[in-house]
Amino acid sequence: MKKYILIALAAIAFASCEEEITSNTPAFQATNGYSSWRAIDKTATVTNGNLVVAGNDEAEKLELKINGYQLGQEYTFGTSANVTAVYTKTINDTVYTYKTSATQGSGFVKLNPVAHQVPGTISGTFLVELFPEGNMLPNTPKVHFNGGVFYQIPLTN
Repeated sequence: MKKYILIALAAIAFASCEEEITSNTPAFQATNGYSSWRAIDKTATVTNGNLVVAGNDEAEKLELKINGYQLGQEYTFGTSANVTAVYTKTINDTVYTYKTSATQGSGFVKLNPVAHQVPGTISGTFLVELFPEGNMLPNTPKVHFNGGVFYQIPLTN
């Protein structure tokens, strides 16, 4: 009888040790300063050969723009108007905007090669330093995203 009770207790114990695993696909995330940032909504749009990868959470939005993009290429921020990033943060109805331009900002965005893309999606990595346009966040002369990843974001036209 004791044997059956022990088996029943063991079965109950193992049955209740269930681990819930959640997927982070698609993903758009990076480290902003010293804080992790993850987009809730993510989009990737191609218009006339130009790519815009965008993500936002409740208060922040980040857009990476590449004109005439090609998979497997690395693009540099701050050297051309063809590769730009825009970050906005809204606090108490005030919008703070940080950007790169042809002469300002730095970093890169690298698109994974065709062999590492899932058809109909876009994946890559990025690092970007952006400077304020207009209002500046208190004590924040620049915004820096590093360790950035966008992964299997569906492409739309």
